[in-house]
Amino acid sequence: MDIIENLNSIIGNEKLEGNCMYKHNSKFKLREGNDCENLRYNLGKLGEISNNILEIGFNGGHSSVLMLNENENAKFVAMDIGKHNYTRKCVEYLQKKYNIEYIEGDSKKTLLDYNPSEKFNLIHVDGGHGIRTCKSDIVNSKKFSNDNTILLVDDTDNEKIGNLLNNMIDTNFLKEIDFDNLGLKDTIYQRVFNYIF
Repeated sequence: MDIIENLNSIIGNEKLEGNCMYKHNSKFKLREGNDCENLRYNLGKLGEISNNILEIGFNGGHSSVLMLNENENAKFVAMDIGKHNYTRKCVEYLQKKYNIEYIEGDSKKTLLDYNPSEKFNLIHVDGGHGIRTCKSDIVNSKKFSNDNTILLVDDTDNEKIGNLLNNMIDTNFLKEIDFDNLGLKDTIYQRVFNYIF
């Protein structure tokens, strides 16, 4: 896909943080295996059915492209802490093709300050992997949701994140959605939810 190749050219020799496509600091070594392929499939499938998307953790924009390639007219809000030199450049490149609003800063603050005019169909939490940040991202995104909003959480193979999500289910904050109900494929790296209101 030319768009992905162009993103990779923008990133160049800077160390790329691991993402849905590539291994961490690997010079674009593709993540392989069924779980990784299913993760990428799910991003495209959810993008196809979502017209208003919030992504927390843009990084180099690879997951954004997988979603927006299936729905070029979707409104897309990308949040990122902006610690990599390539992030803003990748956003600016993708803004030439897609409807992307970019908000830079620590999501523990930007989510509190953000006030969109409408609720999101899809919220993709793929930012900081520490429990404090992940919990904050999930909790603070609830105000942008309604009963039909899909919450996609990445890196669920991380035991601490998995335990956090299980606790949020047990305390009636989240309700897990079976992958089959959305036409998604099983992967250890993602789980999908609705918020409980």
